[in-house]
Amino acid sequence: MDDVLQATCIKPRATRSSGDEDRRSSLVGRLSGRLSRNWNHADADNAVRESTARTRISVRHEFRGNPITEFSSNDGWIPFRADMGGTWWEVEIGLTGEIERNLFVQGNLGYLQGRVDDRRSWKRTVGIHANW
Repeated sequence: MDDVLQATCIKPRATRSSGDEDRRSSLVGRLSGRLSRNWNHADADNAVRESTARTRISVRHEFRGNPITEFSSNDGWIPFRADMGGTWWEVEIGLTGEIERNLFVQGNLGYLQGRVDDRRSWKRTVGIHANW
């Protein structure tokens, strides 16, 4: 049981992200907690590989209301408006596995739901990353 507790991590987090420097107008705050578990296993060559499972629950709020992002074009800046005002929650689960030394495969699945409105979305990512 001690091994499980040592390898399990609870990570509270509060962040703020804002724009304007890249022609954006947004201010989003996030309060989240992450629970993760690492474990080691041997591959076919008896090399020790690491895997990580994680889940994160977040509450986010857009403080500026309706952010605008502008894109450059030959005719000038083109605004793109997104109605992201308000509060929403998000839950994500993910898994990362080491397949070679410094080479990892990962996958994430997330769901987002607006607090008051009908905003919903699914997010999924699959990727490979390398450390050098």
